[in-house]
Amino acid sequence: MAARTPLEQMVIKLLYFLGLRVSEMLDLKWSHFQPVEGGYSVEVIGKGMKRRILFLNLSLWEQLQSLPRMEGADFVFITSK
Repeated sequence: MAARTPLEQMVIKLLYFLGLRVSEMLDLKWSHFQPVEGGYSVEVIGKGMKRRILFLNLSLWEQLQSLPRMEGADFVFITSK
């Protein structure tokens, strides 16, 4: 099954290119991203409360930025929990 929407494509890219677990991806906040040379870094807290710093190149960052945002929300992905 192929990703059909830009949101689905971004989810797959983040999971694959950054090696994120689904729970880590759902916990991403815009405030977690920091500009660095050549892109952005993001700190994630994974299994066992281990911290990892990951790098997004500018192309991936721009694609992430192009997704629709909910006004006032800090979470990158809004779920209906």
